[in-house]
Amino acid sequence: MSTDARVFSKAWKRKYSCLAALGPVLCWLALPLLAALIVLAVAAPGHRAEVFLRLFSLALMVGLPLGLVAQYFQPRWGYRQLREALAAKLRERDGVAPEQWGGIVVGWSPGPQTKNWEGDTDCDVGFLFLGPSYLTYLGDLVRFSLRREGVWMLDQSVSSGPWLPGKRILVGHTWPDGYQHFFTLDSRETANMYGRSAANRSLYALLDAWWRGTAQLTTDPPAVSDGPPETGPELPPAKPMASGGGHVLAIFGGVAIGLVFGVIAGVVLRLMAGVSGPITLLIAFFVSLVVGNIAGVVLLRVLPRPEEKS
Repeated sequence: MSTDARVFSKAWKRKYSCLAALGPVLCWLALPLLAALIVLAVAAPGHRAEVFLRLFSLALMVGLPLGLVAQYFQPRWGYRQLREALAAKLRERDGVAPEQWGGIVVGWSPGPQTKNWEGDTDCDVGFLFLGPSYLTYLGDLVRFSLRREGVWMLDQSVSSGPWLPGKRILVGHTWPDGYQHFFTLDSRETANMYGRSAANRSLYALLDAWWRGTAQLTTDPPAVSDGPPETGPELPPAKPMASGGGHVLAIFGGVAIGLVFGVIAGVVLRLMAGVSGPITLLIAFFVSLVVGNIAGVVLLRVLPRPEEKS
């Protein structure tokens, strides 16, 4: 593997985003489809419409909230492979075996605010190593070591993004030449999105103990440099995150647009094409779901974003 090749790439982020949507989509689509299959297999021909409507309504009532819950509890697909690929890159590029130094997988982003980095809240992902005198971050794109006495701010107050659990950890640091900078960290040591809050609290407690000098650490990790972060390939472009209000507008706007198109599809199928009631309802539901999701994504992109703070 080339050490210049990105592990935490745009293609990986796109793939993970699709996998992250797998749980909700299965709940929203599979349950109504299961209801239809049960009707076809079990119900008598003369009662299929009535049975289908009841099962379909039950599937909707169960599937919609279950899909929202699933996105927080489903496994974070691809993270084990990401960790292994990052560890292999560090061994080849830096000669460091993360497992021997107790490395913690974290997301890293420059600046004091959460931004959108190619669809993710992290600019880079890598291993964080702590020692009694300094810490070292070895990431996919970024590498640096900083001394404990140079840290003047450590806080867990940065939002992870609208609708995302947990707070990111903000670090303020001054290099020996006087250059000051902020960066944020987000723990990637969690099996699902629900555990993100607890993982970030644990990471903050560990960093706070390190900063105060009370952590039980005996050996410093490998040092990279005593200066600003070294970057490999160019960092991905950053965009301001949409505000919480923007997300709410996008969700309700997507739902409204989806319902309108679903009603139109139902009217056309029922009145103009003569399609039966249950099939019309099923098709209208799929139309609403697909159009609503597309509309929500489009609205997120076009809604005004907050101005960045300096």
